Amino acid sequence: MKYFLMDLSPAYKSPNVLNGFDEINKGDICLSRWKFIKKRILFYVESDNDTIHVGLITMPFLLLEEEVFKIASKYEPVMPSRQVVLLDKKNFISSLYYLPILPRIDCISPNSKLINANTRFDGVPILNFDTIRGYHIFWLKDFNSHLPVISLDLAESILRRNAMGIHLTPIELE
Repeated sequence: MKYFLMDLSPAYKSPNVLNGFDEINKGDICLSRWKFIKKRILFYVESDNDTIHVGLITMPFLLLEEEVFKIASKYEPVMPSRQVVLLDKKNFISSLYYLPILPRIDCISPNSKLINANTRFDGVPILNFDTIRGYHIFWLKDFNSHLPVISLDLAESILRRNAMGIHLTPIELE
């Protein structure tokens, strides 16, 4: 089985989130506290002619576009979430995204090279396969990253449906 870090492709420009930073406490985006987050949240965004409503947004929080979230839910049927509506008042565009609540898995190999006080990898992360077996989308525990890890099966399903703006970085396993 292969795994990837899922990120926004640098070739795409996602909507710029203008508000909502105080609507969600980052500490509540976990399996033990997700119920403290409102069920539906409205974020105002701005966009221009180069902006595309992509399959995922990584900042200020991980948001999955509705179709991408539905695909991920088939692989992880017990994945809590909250709805996030992105509203561009100037261009009269609204999009539905989901804030997924993912498990945090302690799977980083001691052979991974970390820099910046363990906030970035030097090169590609190395994960312990036995720890992540059976998971299709998750966060790296105790690692300050806004990028989820996804399985090859989930990645293929997302890409087959032409989700736009998704970039995958392979992860080494041991």
